Amino acid sequence: MYESRGKTRMPVVLVGNKADLALQSREVRTEEGKKLAESWGAFFLESSAKESQVTQGIFMKIIEEIDRVDNSYGRSTGCCLM
Repeated sequence: MYESRGKTRMPVVLVGNKADLALQSREVRTEEGKKLAESWGAFFLESSAKESQVTQGIFMKIIEEIDRVDNSYGRSTGCCLM
């Protein structure tokens, strides 16, 4: 969760792409991505369009994070995740 301008909270999910590349070919290593996400209070995922990895999971995690942040304000939104 990222806070800016007072009490505004934004859900943040950091996604590294091209997870199919060998570790030595990557611009950013998994651990670097995790550390950056952690410093932002965000969730970290990796994806590969080439191998169709995790795409649905990314959108589900974004929805979960939006719901979590909305609920942290102590109000009920009437929204239900399935």
